[in-house]
Amino acid sequence: MTPKQRRIVHVLGLAVFAGIAVYAFYRAPPDVSRLKVQWLVFAVVLAGIAMLCQGLQNVAFLRQENAPAKLGWAIWFASEKAWLNSVFPAKAGTAGAIVVLHKKLGIRWDRYVRFMLLCSGTTAVASLAALAVMLLPTVAGIAAAIGIFVVCTAALVFVYKMTWPRLYALGILSVANLAVLSGGVGACLIGLGYPVGIRDIAPIGVVMNLLSIVAITPGNFGVREATLSLLAPVMPLGFSVIIQGSTCYVFSRLLASLGLATALRGYALAD
Repeated sequence: MTPKQRRIVHVLGLAVFAGIAVYAFYRAPPDVSRLKVQWLVFAVVLAGIAMLCQGLQNVAFLRQENAPAKLGWAIWFASEKAWLNSVFPAKAGTAGAIVVLHKKLGIRWDRYVRFMLLCSGTTAVASLAALAVMLLPTVAGIAAAIGIFVVCTAALVFVYKMTWPRLYALGILSVANLAVLSGGVGACLIGLGYPVGIRDIAPIGVVMNLLSIVAITPGNFGVREATLSLLAPVMPLGFSVIIQGSTCYVFSRLLASLGLATALRGYALAD
């Protein structure tokens, strides 16, 4: 894809995002008198915990590569990449991450790319396991979810070789990240005045988690909203409520990642 084509895709994605979001808020505008700011703040905190999960994944990667693995640096690295990929086209955050790893730590670009593929795999496995529990909320469903997690995570060792404890730690972190994402969407919806339960928000979290694997537009703006719109009829919550919750969480995540990256940048660059 040429730079011009990337810019066109970027603009189209933002246009679709803006159109769907405006329509959703128009169809069911939140009642300002029912806003619960503390829940919206909690959503930002949960988004920060998601950055912590990704930072811990980076620590596992750095240790596997026999590189210095300080948690503060790893969280800054994850946060910087997250907000850059959300704002700028052409995967600027990922490209910058590869450059930093090579210049600072001497890690080859292909090693990090394979690690990102591994993380995408654990993200998909976590989502599939959660889906199994949602479709079959019984002991059998839980057993199926555990089986999916154990078998599929083990197969990912062929993507990027890691020690078994680190590989399954990455898998557990992906499950934790899915739980935090779902909780963040729920906190946003409660903050906007919508009473929701775990069965309402779990499907939204699974879909958003799967969409995070491949970013077609920067931050998947437009793609995420269009997909959620198409799937809204089979979800417990209505279209407008789903879009409002996802939009609110996306901006909570952007705020958390930008805040953490700014707060830790001096420490990370001086390290």
